[in-house]
Amino acid sequence: MRETREFSWSGKDPKPRVIAAALDGPSESLDDVDLRTLAQELGRLRSYLESKAVSDPEMARAGEAIGQAEETALRGDGPRTVGRLKRAGTAGVKAARDIGVEVAAAAISRSMGLP
Repeated sequence: MRETREFSWSGKDPKPRVIAAALDGPSESLDDVDLRTLAQELGRLRSYLESKAVSDPEMARAGEAIGQAEETALRGDGPRTVGRLKRAGTAGVKAARDIGVEVAAAAISRSMGLP
């Protein structure tokens, strides 16, 4: 997997921000995603998955991963959010699309390297 990144540095920022990335494989960044909006949608998705978890263990696992991703998104931690979104799997993507939380669906898909 080859990565190309460009960084910019601002005296106000404690660390560099990725301004452009060409990645082969799953996205490691949610820099272009509003984490507050994502957290709100993940909360809706988590509730939905919890309602389905009683009869479907895959939904239970996805719901747990989404809950953890929601927590990290609320803290503004994009890289950890990506890692947790990956664990939601295709069940998480499908459920997100089913209930119309498109920002969450796109973020989960990107974290897994799906279109």
